[in-house]
Amino acid sequence: MGKKKHENGKKTVSKEESAAQEAPETSTAETSELEALRARAAERDEFLDLLQRTRAEFSNYRKRVERERARWSEGSVGEFVQKLLPLLDDIDRALAHAGESSDFDGFVEGIRLIENKIYDVLKSSGVEPFYPEGEPFNPAEHEAVIVEETDQLPDQTVSEVLLKGYRLRDRILRPAQVKVARNISPAPPEDAPAERDEEDADDADL
Repeated sequence: MGKKKHENGKKTVSKEESAAQEAPETSTAETSELEALRARAAERDEFLDLLQRTRAEFSNYRKRVERERARWSEGSVGEFVQKLLPLLDDIDRALAHAGESSDFDGFVEGIRLIENKIYDVLKSSGVEPFYPEGEPFNPAEHEAVIVEETDQLPDQTVSEVLLKGYRLRDRILRPAQVKVARNISPAPPEDAPAERDEEDADDADL
């Protein structure tokens, strides 16, 4: 017998044949999805590697900056100390000769010379003292230790510097301890209200 045909003349397709025909399409879809997953995995690995290298580079950079900062700090402190050492030697010599001489004024003058040298060293490093006497009180630079009630100076004016302040360029190292003036508000005379009442009474009689 010949092969059976469908009533309308078309060839009858079995389930096995139909599955065989659909299989290539399914396989292609799976392959495309697999390739996409592989591409995303490769991209992920690339970003992960970049992140790890970036973190390692930043860690090395931070360590290098810390080493350089430590060397700079040590170098700056060393230079500053080198400038102070001769002044300490001068103080030692002055103290050593203090007991051998009765010239007290000369001793004081020698100490003042050493003090001036110390200020020169500080200035060369950007450190300067400041004396805000007569200036308006500034809590960012001054520390009010005493408040003095007076009408001789404007209110909130530094009337006296008790301990000078120091600044490093634009930064305050130590605020100045100061005495601050506060104006006294005069009390009204006690008889002022009575006088006013009498003036009002006279006006009423008129």
